[in-house]
Amino acid sequence: MAKLTEQASLFLVDMIPEIKRQLDNPFVGIVAIDVPQVFDDATVDAIVGSLIAVSLTQAIMPSLPDRENNAPFSIFTASKDNSKNLDHVGIRGLSPTVYDNGQSSVKIVDRRARAAIFTRAPDGSITTFMNGTFEGHADTGTDQAKDITAEIKSTIAANPVRYSIPQESRRLIILNNANGFHARDIFENPMEGYAVTRTYLRSASISGKVVGRIIEG
Repeated sequence: MAKLTEQASLFLVDMIPEIKRQLDNPFVGIVAIDVPQVFDDATVDAIVGSLIAVSLTQAIMPSLPDRENNAPFSIFTASKDNSKNLDHVGIRGLSPTVYDNGQSSVKIVDRRARAAIFTRAPDGSITTFMNGTFEGHADTGTDQAKDITAEIKSTIAANPVRYSIPQESRRLIILNNANGFHARDIFENPMEGYAVTRTYLRSASISGKVVGRIIEG
């Protein structure tokens, strides 16, 4: 991986500074890069395209290793069977990792994350963390949580500075969470007759702000 990252840095030496500049821009904070087709063989081309995307990502932002496989990225997949299993255990909307030791069932780990919704840095800036389902204050019902969430969504939707980037196969999207909110469109439900309907790679920068901690079971 280190050699591939070095090659990506050399090959894209003129592009990387501009990418970083846009990511650091508080009015932008997001870039999209389309990886072109390299080989005619679809399987080989998918692997090579993934290596190119990961190498470029590491050249721009060295990433945290995945907890399960120690790679600089995590792989997520969607399928009809996985969706059923996730619904059964009450975690709808989350995708299980494909690193499941060869088993097709969802890997259940007794692990939770604790994170504050709002945190203030020494410089006075405020970080908002709203990944997952927001249930409001610990001592209140969900009605208030729905009101707060609706108000935040309305405020974001009314922001005059917004960008929309369609999700496409082989499209690398890098964003700086410190420069704004982001959300992905919900894909269509997994198709019948296909074991896997969507797979994507995700990396997180080692320089990202820590907003919570893992609670081991």
